[in-house]
Amino acid sequence: MATAAAPAGAALITYEGFDYPNGQALHEEPDGGIGWDGPWLRATGTRSPEVSRNAALDYRDSQGHELVAHGHGAYVPRTFRNAIRSLAERRTAAVTWISFLIRPTYELIPDEANVLRLQLRDGDSTRLSLGKIDGTPEYGMAAQGTPVYSEISGEEEVDDAFPTRLIVVRYAIGTGEEDGEVRLFMNPDLELEPDLEEADAVLSGLDSTEMPFDAVYFDGTGGGTQERTRGHIDEIRLGGSFDAVTPFEVPATPTPTPEPVERYGYPVAADLIHTGALLGTLHVEFAPWTYSYQVGNWIYLPDPESEMRYGHGVWFYALNAGDAESVNGQGAQAYGYPVADDIISTGTFLRDLNVAQAEFGWAYSYRLESWIYLGDPDANLAASYGAWAYLPIPPTATTSEITRFGITWTFDGEYEYGRYANGDYWVVGPVTIEAIDPPSTEINGRTRHGSMINPSPADGTTQGYDSAMSVTSYEPAFNAALDVSAESPLVVPPGSSLVSTISVDEAGHRPQIRESSILTVVDHIPPEGSFRPPYSGSDKSSRFNVAQLDTAVLERLDRVAGTPDVESVADRFERPWVEHIPGWNGREAYPQRNMPGYGRDIAARVGEAALMLHLDFPLEEKEPLLIRFVQLGIDNFGVVEDGGRTNWVPNGGHGSGRKWPVLFAGIVLGDPEMKAIGERSGSYLYSDDFGPGDPPPDYVHFGEDSQTFYVEETAPGEYNYGHGGYTAEHEGMLEYGIRHATDPSRNDVSWGGASYRICCTGNAWVGFVLAARIMEARELWNHDPLFDYQDRFMQVQEEEGAPSWQRSWNEFVETMWDTYRDAF
Repeated sequence: MATAAAPAGAALITYEGFDYPNGQALHEEPDGGIGWDGPWLRATGTRSPEVSRNAALDYRDSQGHELVAHGHGAYVPRTFRNAIRSLAERRTAAVTWISFLIRPTYELIPDEANVLRLQLRDGDSTRLSLGKIDGTPEYGMAAQGTPVYSEISGEEEVDDAFPTRLIVVRYAIGTGEEDGEVRLFMNPDLELEPDLEEADAVLSGLDSTEMPFDAVYFDGTGGGTQERTRGHIDEIRLGGSFDAVTPFEVPATPTPTPEPVERYGYPVAADLIHTGALLGTLHVEFAPWTYSYQVGNWIYLPDPESEMRYGHGVWFYALNAGDAESVNGQGAQAYGYPVADDIISTGTFLRDLNVAQAEFGWAYSYRLESWIYLGDPDANLAASYGAWAYLPIPPTATTSEITRFGITWTFDGEYEYGRYANGDYWVVGPVTIEAIDPPSTEINGRTRHGSMINPSPADGTTQGYDSAMSVTSYEPAFNAALDVSAESPLVVPPGSSLVSTISVDEAGHRPQIRESSILTVVDHIPPEGSFRPPYSGSDKSSRFNVAQLDTAVLERLDRVAGTPDVESVADRFERPWVEHIPGWNGREAYPQRNMPGYGRDIAARVGEAALMLHLDFPLEEKEPLLIRFVQLGIDNFGVVEDGGRTNWVPNGGHGSGRKWPVLFAGIVLGDPEMKAIGERSGSYLYSDDFGPGDPPPDYVHFGEDSQTFYVEETAPGEYNYGHGGYTAEHEGMLEYGIRHATDPSRNDVSWGGASYRICCTGNAWVGFVLAARIMEARELWNHDPLFDYQDRFMQVQEEEGAPSWQRSWNEFVETMWDTYRDAF
């Protein structure tokens, strides 16, 4: 990585802003920043902190000045993670100012040494410790066996239980009267150097011969409750002056919020005004038509640097009367800019596009979200007026290389690129790729590290990732990465998701894939905050945005004993869960570092996350998990829509846990298609003359739906088609069958005799069933047997005295069920 230019401050000596790829571990030896002698290394052990977009910290002082911040941040995800880096020059006789940002995110336990700290070291000797240096709630420092604490207790000063703090230290070695003195300032104002007499903590009279240092070290360690140690470190600076280590930006003058506006009696949406919406004329020649004024998606026009004074926009009409004809519909393109297919397919017509000053580089909306209805539908309305929303084109960056989760794509030149809400990258294409690292090539008869473009469940068990998979067929033609080079580049067109993988070294593993990453190639820049489109299918339009998330549907329930850290749960969903290969053998291609390898574990992890979103964590702490969980739902729905109706057929524990992310995403995004997934699954099995063993041709299988049922009389005196030992006394009972929807002959009335009943199904469904109850989504789910059977399962297992794991695979989820089931 190229060495970064020094931030502002002439006396800056050393700087680290962790401007590395998201997810990179520091033991992988990144070497950016300035003033260092080599990369970050592990100090001890085999684990290290990680670079994370969500670990990026910022700081604003009491006057509104903002500390200059760069890159991502370092995240200590659990206990005993450490990293060390040597300085370019050893610091001896001098005054050194040190600053850094710190944010612990663990609960402090009295008398336990849970710490998050930064240290100055000389060889193996610790010279100064800073931050959370022991299990006390205060911030402090320690040198030569003497700890002192600041006068500010972070948890008492602000409402946020885990606030970001700026620690600034003046470290004096061999400087006359101040020799052997350390002064700590907590959250200082950035504009003026603080008075030394006003330091929040002071160490003096230290032996200056024991104060020189040559390295910076930081870690999180734990005492009796080791897993509670987590937190962030960011913006490490060493310099010769206070100004050097506290560069700041003056706060911008606030932009006045425009007053709400009405035009011709119709309200203009406040969010349009707040984003700089302009108003213009909308001509409506026929009354039975409606127009949209809600901003949903954007198409960008050239030259973002010009100023626009006024202009005309895109107008759309939708039928307000069932059989009216199109009014001058102009098809799916206008002035070279594509119009989304979903607009055309919903009966919406492009009336006109007249951008009077398109050269000024403004964006227009073409996604219909809400409607204002015009007057009398029988009248012949000649003209009316409406709202247009304009936004300037955001500045875009270009790159010739992108790295994500250890996979690097190298291009033949510079391309516009950016990131979706979940951190995955997009690039404006078509893009020519000259290298994918690690490369995919055949060595000793085995091809590894393959890539697929828009991998589809319609291709069945054929894949292009690794030829060593034993039950999924490898097809070289499916491997887009095979032998890619500058001489034989890969050209990826817009409308493509390139799923690249790193294989497990040894053949014969399940899974055979260690990790995977997704690069999406689009034809225009997605709106800021867009969710990544699904990796399956060729529609890469940005249909969903974080601005659409309805967080009001999330509860704020009290946490229970054993509640995990929300960041650790979010971490489990950061990498894409790729499972387009149908059936149980798809687990060969589940990326090992990205997701669990078995359906039971997938379902249990989904349930845990689903419940965490309804606990009383601050919304900003839950946001990374929320975004990643919604992304999972979008991906699962993309698999279904691309032919994956039978991806998750009932078969032991394999097919569970994929439905709730889809429903949840539909609810929080307000998307009617995902919310309607229950209409094609669950009890839809029994529509018309269909049923178990003969599902409707468009039925979507989800393991938990296809395995739960009410025992019924299927012929006079015959129950469950004569299979499983059911009699009249069992009629109406809530029951489970390993393959009920496809093969009811495998059902078994005996509690312990029904295959996979206890080990791998009901014990994994607990969390998302309770989450669906909390969100009153039972009707949307459209399968009452699942909810009623889950109640039966939990009760019977408790009465049987089953071990905890046979009641719930996750103890936290079991506690949530026992605490909140009666309330929902």
